[in-house]
Amino acid sequence: MKTQTELFTRALNKIGAVGSGQTASSDDVAIASGALGPLLAELAALTVCYVVTSDDTTAEEIPDELFQGLSTLLAMDIAA
Repeated sequence: MKTQTELFTRALNKIGAVGSGQTASSDDVAIASGALGPLLAELAALTVCYVVTSDDTTAEEIPDELFQGLSTLLAMDIAA
């Protein structure tokens, strides 16, 4: 399992907003966090996957098998 923080960092890294080994700024995390809820809601509505997250971004809630795909979709959403 991965954390939301790891997901945000991976997505932001994919679009070049965060360099390798760097920590995301609070503004970047806020943008990624704001995009995650609607993305997960859409994936659930389409019955693609269902991921429950909490307000604790350090809780390990993102299944490993979904992490790469979710980080790519989140990156695409943030970059749009």
